[in-house]
Amino acid sequence: MERTKISGIKISIWDLMPHPDNPRKNVGDVSELAESIKKNGIMQNLTVMPEECLTKEPEEQPNIKKESSKKYYVLIGHRRLEAAKKAGLSEVPCTVISNISKKQQVGIMLEENMQRHDLTVWEQASGFQMMLDLGSSVDEIVEKTGFARSTVYHRLNIAKLDKDVVEEKEKDKDFQLSIKSLIALEQIKDVEKRNELLEMSDNIAELNISIEDAVEEQQMDENRENVLPILKELGIETYKGNNFYSWNNSFEVVEEIDLREEFSSEDFDIDCQEKLYYKEGSCCIYIFYKKKQEKRKKTKEELEREEKNKRIKQLKELYSEMVKKRKRQIKDIVVNKTNKRPDDIILVKELWSVLKEYCAYLQYGHYGAMVTGKSTWELTEEEKEWPEDLSINEEMLVEIANLEACPIDYYGRFDIEKANKERKLYDALANYGIKLTEEERQIITGTHELYNEED
Repeated sequence: MERTKISGIKISIWDLMPHPDNPRKNVGDVSELAESIKKNGIMQNLTVMPEECLTKEPEEQPNIKKESSKKYYVLIGHRRLEAAKKAGLSEVPCTVISNISKKQQVGIMLEENMQRHDLTVWEQASGFQMMLDLGSSVDEIVEKTGFARSTVYHRLNIAKLDKDVVEEKEKDKDFQLSIKSLIALEQIKDVEKRNELLEMSDNIAELNISIEDAVEEQQMDENRENVLPILKELGIETYKGNNFYSWNNSFEVVEEIDLREEFSSEDFDIDCQEKLYYKEGSCCIYIFYKKKQEKRKKTKEELEREEKNKRIKQLKELYSEMVKKRKRQIKDIVVNKTNKRPDDIILVKELWSVLKEYCAYLQYGHYGAMVTGKSTWELTEEEKEWPEDLSINEEMLVEIANLEACPIDYYGRFDIEKANKERKLYDALANYGIKLTEEERQIITGTHELYNEED
């Protein structure tokens, strides 16, 4: 349907509304334009359309030569309208058009704003995308706006980004967002990744570095997807062990595929009769085989070391059994009240002397652990409480049950200082009928056959 048009109509500024699809979202500072309008008036008509044109098809829109509308949307002249309001005008001269499609409306606004070169990058991108959504082709957008085809494509890619993030960076003067960096983002195929990099960067330099890193990572991922099927086709299996390192003497690396470079099956030329495996690294794939490990006779030093480690293990196991045994014996005295002794001052002093020797003290939960067999951290608050009917020496016995001073050090040597602590502990426990067996006595005196002269 042919577009209808009437020029020179005066319309109240309160009957004029900004078009909701105007690519330009911010008209900016209109103070200077308002001063000019006060002096010279409005020199150019605003282009407006009846409000029905926003929702109706062109053929259903009013014929402005025959019908009048109460409200109008502005197509061209948004800045002039705001300046007229600021200048105090009550009405402005307008050209009213009707029978216009949505696509034509956006095209008129976009073309007008593009000619003024004052749209932000995001406003340009949104405008191009809107025209595309309304059925325009890239060629039509190029023709209407005068922009190069490559520029239109770049803007359409920018339109895929998160609107809020782009606008936030545009407003941030310290960020200094550039069209060059936005175009560089197009190298990243994943739009979500583009948004993430833009949002996480604090300035343009950081964004550019992030783009370079992401592009390299993307390239490596693509190369990895190309390489792995080739390896599978060649019968090279992934190595499932966790002990592979390229410098490990148990493996022979025959090829390192750099994922930062393109790779094809023609690049793979390995003459190897061994079973090949591959392992993925951060930026390369290692291809290798496992070396055959020859069994060798152990040296005299190795045999002596094994024998010594065996002796150390046996000695420590014997001592561990001693500790467990005396814990059971002390529990029998404290909990089951066997061989109960009064709080004789001499006995109390002996027990106290042992605690001082070990720098020990009464600890919350030790009695509950002895009774229940649980660890202290597994006890309830109630189980951690010390019973009020325990005597002084029984409380000290509970702590003595938790003391250990293993007389065998890390290297299997006899530790005289710790052995003296153990002997003093058993001297005190002898008053309660707890005595050492001959083998136990040999453990804490250093006379057991498992010790040698060096120990």
